[in-house]
Amino acid sequence: MNKSKLQTICKWMDMANYYQGRIEDYQSILEGNLECHEVKKFAEKEIAHQQKNLKDLFDLVRSKQVEKSFENVLILKYFEGYSLDEAADELGLNAATIKEKHAVFTKHFKEHRSLKGGDSK
Repeated sequence: MNKSKLQTICKWMDMANYYQGRIEDYQSILEGNLECHEVKKFAEKEIAHQQKNLKDLFDLVRSKQVEKSFENVLILKYFEGYSLDEAADELGLNAATIKEKHAVFTKHFKEHRSLKGGDSK
């Protein structure tokens, strides 16, 4: 995988994780028994906004030239919340192959993040 594509995918993953985290935060607020109507109204608007951001990011991933099977694995894993086994099953692919590709990708991702000073977790 060339450096430019890896950087782009790393950016997508960072953005997806951010948007998903925001959505989960606000869903937690809505699921609680809060009395404040304004907080719930704000949370509903924020969830809609973050879901749109996540959809826009999903569309961006779909528009790029990435190996199709790997692109689909990334989308299912990072945008749809599938496990690697579930993604393999959904795509009709061998789970071991998917896990190997993901392991290679994760290694490259971590190396890239550590080179640019990001969190390598």
